[in-house]
Amino acid sequence: MIGLLSSFQSLTDSDIVYADTRSAVFEFLLNLLMIERTDTTSNLRHQSMHRNATLQKALAFISANLDRELTNHQLCQTLNLNLRDLFKLCLDSIGCTPQVWIQTLRLERSFELIKANPHRLSLKVVAKRAGFKNSNEFRIFFFNHFGRTPEQIHSSFHLNSRG
Repeated sequence: MIGLLSSFQSLTDSDIVYADTRSAVFEFLLNLLMIERTDTTSNLRHQSMHRNATLQKALAFISANLDRELTNHQLCQTLNLNLRDLFKLCLDSIGCTPQVWIQTLRLERSFELIKANPHRLSLKVVAKRAGFKNSNEFRIFFFNHFGRTPEQIHSSFHLNSRG
């Protein structure tokens, strides 16, 4: 509203003499478009910074609690969001639902655990550390995500470490 008033004020205060009313209105509308564009860009920048901070907070919370059951309700409480906004944040920023994101982070953690341990951890231990309910669930999700079993991944990383 302030931009609208200042645009109108500059139009009426200017020393420019408009040939007709159409020119004056056209100039006024151009000023309005510039104000709207500036406001929109500023708002988008602010929203993007807020979204990034919220995503970082979500990632930190999930990573710290990956070995436990995580619910959308817990994420909403931690991020001070309602469920609709949580889903919108995840879908717009990451391209998936919160639970799919958590599942993907669990799979990435399990992959890193397998990769980093030349003395093979049991599937049960890897599953537990990555937050899966049991080793069977872990094995199914792992295979569906990576297209290989955890044992195959382990073998491919540690083939040369056998002595």
